[in-house]
Amino acid sequence: MGLEIDKHISSDFRTLTVTQKAKRGIIQPYLKTKNGIREVDLCPSLAAMLKEYVGLRTSGLLFCTSTGAQLLRANTLQDSLHPILDEIKHVKGDFNIFRRFRITHLEKSDCPEALKHFWSGHAPAHVSERYVKLLNDRAYRLDWAERWELGLCFQLANLAYWIWCEKLRNLLKRWWTRGDSNPRPPRCEQWGK
Repeated sequence: MGLEIDKHISSDFRTLTVTQKAKRGIIQPYLKTKNGIREVDLCPSLAAMLKEYVGLRTSGLLFCTSTGAQLLRANTLQDSLHPILDEIKHVKGDFNIFRRFRITHLEKSDCPEALKHFWSGHAPAHVSERYVKLLNDRAYRLDWAERWELGLCFQLANLAYWIWCEKLRNLLKRWWTRGDSNPRPPRCEQWGK
């Protein structure tokens, strides 16, 4: 919620730099921990969606009201995220569910442990991670972001299929219980009487 277009999004829309947060209508120029300051690399399809969302805007908050004011977390949860989670019959959650999903997906992949920590904003698990210089290599990180995208697309396709099946099931249930729908044929034994 605290990302600013001109400060925190790379020109190719592939990297987000997280250095501040938005809380209760105020931009706080710090995060909960020093490890929270991080760069998050996006796969090409997410970068394209982000670029389309930003459009012609060159400054201001990435997510804002029509007047450019900061979106409030509680309002966004109530008006957007929770209705979507209800629609797909998912447990209600806060915005951390996106971060948890990404971390879970990274854990399932063969992504290097140091890179998982880097993207997650977690402290290094081992002292040797401080010496891993590959994290400064943006091309290396972007390559892993593209690999991550392939698995993400598979999971999103499964989710879309599940939503489609659920909607079809509900549609058929409504149709079948309608008063003017075709009734079930009488049982075979009744034909002989």
